[in-house]
Amino acid sequence: MQDIDSVLKCAIKNYNELVTVVGNLLDATVGSVLLIDSNWKVDAEYGRQFLAESWEETMPATVFGIEKYLGLDPIKSVGLKSAKRIVQKFDTDTLENKRYEHTDFWYDKVL
Repeated sequence: MQDIDSVLKCAIKNYNELVTVVGNLLDATVGSVLLIDSNWKVDAEYGRQFLAESWEETMPATVFGIEKYLGLDPIKSVGLKSAKRIVQKFDTDTLENKRYEHTDFWYDKVL
């Protein structure tokens, strides 16, 4: 039996409603895009859920996802307003330009 130490409500591609994902997802950060290897299960008490067997964080591919990724990343401290301006400049190529990883780059060249 798998240890379940996380219960997340997630937006999943091709689903209109949030889906409950359970499993070992403690290191997943808010706003991240996850590739989850899972199976559906039906819990007697909580109903239909995704049981995450393994997962990895992937880079977002849409403008909206990139803005959220940059704006919610607590380590980089970009913030949502700055993230929006960065993505307006680079569009979906933003994460390619992120290779520079220098705060000065973002503020001098973008903002």
